[in-house]
Amino acid sequence: MSLIHQRATAVRHTLDAVRAAGLGAGHNTAEQIDAAREALRNLAAQPELFPTEQYPFRSELASGFYRLGEDADRRNALYVLVGKARASNAPHRHPSWALIAGVSGNEHNVLFERIDDGSEPGKGKLRKRGEHSIVAGDVLYMPAGDYHTIQVDGDELAVHLHIYGIGVDGPENRGAPVFRGPDSEAYDVNNRGPLSLGVQRVSLAHVVEAHQAKPLAFFAVDHAVQLPEELPPAVPVSSAEGAVLPARLPADTHQVLVLIGDAEPVEVVAERLARAGYATALRLDPAELAAG
Repeated sequence: MSLIHQRATAVRHTLDAVRAAGLGAGHNTAEQIDAAREALRNLAAQPELFPTEQYPFRSELASGFYRLGEDADRRNALYVLVGKARASNAPHRHPSWALIAGVSGNEHNVLFERIDDGSEPGKGKLRKRGEHSIVAGDVLYMPAGDYHTIQVDGDELAVHLHIYGIGVDGPENRGAPVFRGPDSEAYDVNNRGPLSLGVQRVSLAHVVEAHQAKPLAFFAVDHAVQLPEELPPAVPVSSAEGAVLPARLPADTHQVLVLIGDAEPVEVVAERLARAGYATALRLDPAELAAG
């Protein structure tokens, strides 16, 4: 099986297992947590599925954050997070449960609980309740409402899998407090707009190999492209605001979609496809076709 199809299958099985565990935003049993944790651990134990050339670190974002798969309503959202050594981010919380698994490198998490009564807007108080260095083989579970910071330690590029009960770009994240520091009693409100979620990049050689094993679907985003003769023609699609998805979408929402275009337009189209229920989108740089 090609790398592309092997990863898509592994991600689908992982998400099926997490859904079956039945985690919710409220109390979860040890059995539910262990089942979801084991599913994510099994995926993270296959580092060959996540080569860093397909998930590059993005210096403009000081990280790399890539959607692997999620439900159409943004539930059970699975991501690859790629990071380099840096200072920790601000203490923040997620509106539902979260799981983090190590693929490579060290992602150090510090966990906090909020101990004020929330009666004064813009002010609060956190108390540290633990810390975990997540390396390969480790999986951290966080219940809804926990605050945490993330810091990548060491010289190695860190690759971790994050799965959230509600995706990071869901509207439920807006309005959440983000403390200015672990010891600060002041917080700001998360009013950021839609996040830029990366689309994993694949080479033309990987695409040809995968298509020969099991057909892929091809879409040209804001580009007129000529694919090699062993591949089918790409369906044109626009990233413009208000543009709709083409009618010629695969009937099987699990079919792997290859989006040919520049990074930002492809991310826009990949978001629309995710909302339509399509699980796997990859990006092929049109420069590869020109070079060929």
